[in-house]
Amino acid sequence: MEERERLVKVRKAQKKRKPDFYRKDSFKKSKLGKRRNKKLTWRHPIGRHSKVREKEKSYPKQPSVGYRSPKQVRSTLNGFNVIYISNVKQLTKITKDQIPVILHIGAKNKLEIAKKAQELGIKIYNLNSEKAIKNIEEKFSERKKIKQDKIKKKQERIEKEKAKTEKKKKTDSESKEKIESKEKETNQQKEEKEKILSQKPEEKGPRKNLDLNQTGD
Repeated sequence: MEERERLVKVRKAQKKRKPDFYRKDSFKKSKLGKRRNKKLTWRHPIGRHSKVREKEKSYPKQPSVGYRSPKQVRSTLNGFNVIYISNVKQLTKITKDQIPVILHIGAKNKLEIAKKAQELGIKIYNLNSEKAIKNIEEKFSERKKIKQDKIKKKQERIEKEKAKTEKKKKTDSESKEKIESKEKETNQQKEEKEKILSQKPEEKGPRKNLDLNQTGD
């Protein structure tokens, strides 16, 4: 452990002295400017009279073996081997020489990993377990509350619509009853009229013609 820490310090000191390796004459051409990182990457010079290839003084340095980090801590993260994890099962297999780096995963899965890491006392490089648990649980509770509010509003809306339809049905039935009663009344009146009209007038006897001559005036 002490040896690893010492080598990490050595690597850190070496990196401070190590220059950046850019492509030859990249500063001269706008298409190879600093904003174009892909074009800045190192390419070995092949020019016949290239001063960089010939390693002349006062010219940019080119990569060489002497700039390498100590073998024991090379390609490590603070002296630990990087292990990418995306579930709890992978976290439980972590050894003392390894450091877990969590991948881009969902909040539910992240919460499980954070809880397990806290339980096992494992430090994740790119995740603060305590903070993550707090934030995710708050987020979940807020989401649950919003969902419950939505359900409540939906139920209220359904009840209102139900009450509205019932009221409409009631008014429709009442109006129907009124129409039926009116129709009934009109039918009764019609029947009575027809009855009166259908009745024959009473037969009167023959009218007696009074003979004026027979009268004793």
